[in-house]
Amino acid sequence: MNSIFRDNQNGSCKDFVIFFLTQMHKELAKPNISKINNSNLKDKQHPFNKYNKNIILENFFNGFNQECSIISDYFFGFTETNIECLNCNNNNFNYGIFNCIIFKLEEINKKKKIENLQYNNLNNHISLNDYFFYNKEILRQYQIFCQNCNKFCECKLCSKIFLSPNILIIIIEREKYSQTPIKLDFTETIDITEFVLEKEASKLIYNLYAVITSINNEKSNNFVASCKSPIDNKWYRYDDEKVYPINNMEKEAIEYGTPQILFYEKINL
Repeated sequence: MNSIFRDNQNGSCKDFVIFFLTQMHKELAKPNISKINNSNLKDKQHPFNKYNKNIILENFFNGFNQECSIISDYFFGFTETNIECLNCNNNNFNYGIFNCIIFKLEEINKKKKIENLQYNNLNNHISLNDYFFYNKEILRQYQIFCQNCNKFCECKLCSKIFLSPNILIIIIEREKYSQTPIKLDFTETIDITEFVLEKEASKLIYNLYAVITSINNEKSNNFVASCKSPIDNKWYRYDDEKVYPINNMEKEAIEYGTPQILFYEKINL
């Protein structure tokens, strides 16, 4: 269905996962069936009523409910972007949808270097918590038309996670010709409670259940899946028809190849 994957072209694993989720959502979308992500918004009071934030939320999710699916219930999260006019300090809120988080290793590494936070030039280690720490508040400046000023003004955009997805997909991006080797540190459990605006539970804990790893060689780029079995709760590596048990997931996944995509499932506490 997508030309990038035809005729043995080199469509990446990242491109396939994003395309697959998007296409499945379109095929399965039906109105008014979303009960998971939207249920906690009903009859909820929001603190920024002077900015009509509750009306914006209602309109956004009313529109979202017209095209929701089991894919959006499990894989979609929501972002909140506050647009502040630097001329009149007027605020406006926008809401968006995401089905994955793209983790750019070199970009996070540069931010750590600038702030000199536990930076070691000889041994660069980046963790998933580094991503959330440095991106919990993304600030950008643009020229945007302000209705209050009735002209284009310099505005500041601040984006945050509003509601977290039930399945969190993290895509690892590396610069192709990076001169600085960076090691990704990840754990089987992560806590993103402090980085989410609307707390659906006292703790937002995610457990790792699958990793896609890239095995590079001179002839091809092979992708291998490592998954936690729901039957015996043990890890296995799936390389085409070959299946191997994994004793130490965090260690072996990195030593075996380059982690490309991490799949986490939310455990509400």
